Amino acid sequence: MSDDGPTAGSGVVLVHGIGESGSTAEQLVQQWLPALQTGLRTAGADELADQLVAGPGRLGVQMAYYADVFAPYEAANAMALATDPDLTEAIGQLTQQWLETAATRSSDPADRTAAQDALAFGATEESLWDTLRILSDALNDLHFFRPGVVSAAGFVDHALREVALYSANAQVKTAVQQRIRAAVTPTTRVVVAHSLGSVAAYEVLQEIDQPIVLLTLGSPLGMSTVFYERLTVQPPHVPACVTAWTNLADPDDLIATHLDLAPYFPPAPGRTVQCISHQIDNGADPHDPVRYLEHRQAGAAVGAALTGP
Repeated sequence: MSDDGPTAGSGVVLVHGIGESGSTAEQLVQQWLPALQTGLRTAGADELADQLVAGPGRLGVQMAYYADVFAPYEAANAMALATDPDLTEAIGQLTQQWLETAATRSSDPADRTAAQDALAFGATEESLWDTLRILSDALNDLHFFRPGVVSAAGFVDHALREVALYSANAQVKTAVQQRIRAAVTPTTRVVVAHSLGSVAAYEVLQEIDQPIVLLTLGSPLGMSTVFYERLTVQPPHVPACVTAWTNLADPDDLIATHLDLAPYFPPAPGRTVQCISHQIDNGADPHDPVRYLEHRQAGAAVGAALTGP
């Protein structure tokens, strides 16, 4: 069967992050593909950029879409938070770590001060709910989470719900990973994963035995307790199928709690492939996948995957 056949799959599989319930897979591909082409051109791969298309084939691009998986759970989640300690714990851990990242790394002095104050104030509360209220209110006030900085209205609410559900609900986690696994076919050469999608893609790649290049963008994979200690394979390491792993992180991207993932993901047993992290500048929208993809490092990683042996 030709690798351009209707069931062959695509050479490039994209995996989106949180807060995409208002978009479709096709819309996301149309947003990401031009940015990926820009990254390829910036890396000197103009001809390859011109050949990349949406759809199946060796130079085809498709989105592993999973945002709709959360829909049946989100409506009930508000009530579940009051009774489900796993969800409440996950939201508390996530909120705490985002504020800790802002307190130590944000380039906005006001954000650093606000995060430090909220963490100190929240630590004085005996009630978990009072602590969560203080911390979540502080997150909403950070410059990073204001409209125009993160491209989604109500991003904090979306993030808290979706990350908590993925982290603590086995059915949600399985369903998300199944979507990604279905998109990775023998044609696939590179997986490009953003935000929460990088966590799910990493877990899927632990079960795949074909060579794959991995590009992660704004990844929270190193986030302790919420993700890192909950990964299926322990201790975590570079998936054995991965022939190269490039990780891009903007220092102002609070979702990427650790800018360098190499210390947390050593080579797989018997392998030498390491995660290579690059700190880049996404300007006014530090977590935006489109801005990440436009960088030379993103284009170089994808270009090498599609032109290599």
